[in-house]
Amino acid sequence: MSAQLSKRLEQVSELARKDQYEDARRLCEELIVEFADDPEPHAKLAYVHAREGKYAEAVTDITRAIELNSRESDYFYSRGRYRLAIGEADDAVTDFDQVIRLCAEYQNSYYLEPSRYFKAEALARAGRVEDALLALEPVSDDFETWDNGLTSKRDLKRRCLAAKGQGKRP
Repeated sequence: MSAQLSKRLEQVSELARKDQYEDARRLCEELIVEFADDPEPHAKLAYVHAREGKYAEAVTDITRAIELNSRESDYFYSRGRYRLAIGEADDAVTDFDQVIRLCAEYQNSYYLEPSRYFKAEALARAGRVEDALLALEPVSDDFETWDNGLTSKRDLKRRCLAAKGQGKRP
């Protein structure tokens, strides 16, 4: 990525952090035209849409980034999170599985633990509680993350076990 593109993408992030979404989107659209073969402007537009709570649009944008670079685990992780936010749990599982594969392939574990956790979350939301509990096994017992509030492996496991006992989804 060029220094010029990197600087302008940081401007988008700054605008989004200030809730100046219209300006952030406008700059992303300019970058998409100017850097047509680069996935980063699409990924940044997905980020802006997600900050606005427009997760369906974010899925569309990040999917375009994936079409341009299908080897970037961050894109699949983001799409999995966006899909989970709009209730597409089964598709989210597929994305988190891809992140886990890419982490192993590139020996990069940055997204590995959160992807395992959110895969389990997606499985639980899809009503696949037994699979969710299995997916949670390799997650560290002290794992915590932010998902509409602080949550942890313990919390998800507790919800799954309670749902399993009641025959419901967590």
